[in-house]
Amino acid sequence: MGVISAHLRKHPEMTVAVSPDGCFAYTKIPKAAGTSVYRKTIQRDYPQAFTRKDNRRVYDKWLDALTDEMWGEYCTFTFTRNPWDRMVSIYQYFKFWKRYDFAQFIKDRMYLLSDRVAMHSVPQHIFAFRDGKQYVDFIGSVENIKRDWLYVASKIGTATRLPVSNETKHLHYSAYYNDETRAAIGKEYAYDIELFGYSFQKDQRYNRR
Repeated sequence: MGVISAHLRKHPEMTVAVSPDGCFAYTKIPKAAGTSVYRKTIQRDYPQAFTRKDNRRVYDKWLDALTDEMWGEYCTFTFTRNPWDRMVSIYQYFKFWKRYDFAQFIKDRMYLLSDRVAMHSVPQHIFAFRDGKQYVDFIGSVENIKRDWLYVASKIGTATRLPVSNETKHLHYSAYYNDETRAAIGKEYAYDIELFGYSFQKDQRYNRR
């Protein structure tokens, strides 16, 4: 078993979208433009692409056969998102605002989350790094999605324009945080923040303490 195959087996919470015919694989980080990239674009242009959720038998067969050499021949990529922004998106997407204020959500999140919601909160580094080493060719970001998707699209031969999907409407993420919740997410996702170069950016229209 190759190291990439072992890593993917170790993290079944990860979604990997695969196109053997297109010779690419996309490690799909939840709440980071994944529906636009995979469901609305890749699946349209490469109908044979699959994830474990789509077809477990085909995915498991692919994973059983996967070698590090095969992975190296693929065009592999992912897209990250600012962890503070991502957490607000999760809060809105699952409508926690109907039951909890944001501070309570952050404080008690591990007690509130179902398995499905917890899956959306997993650290992002596992989708791109293994034991400190990058295993995907390209790491784009939601913050630069138009530019970064143009690069990926040129590599895999798909549409250069991404449709917007599952967009949550909310204020700039900084409006939701106080010092305590900001620090809590900063601590929980410290490795992601350092690895992908994120920081907490304030929208000057909001200055919550």
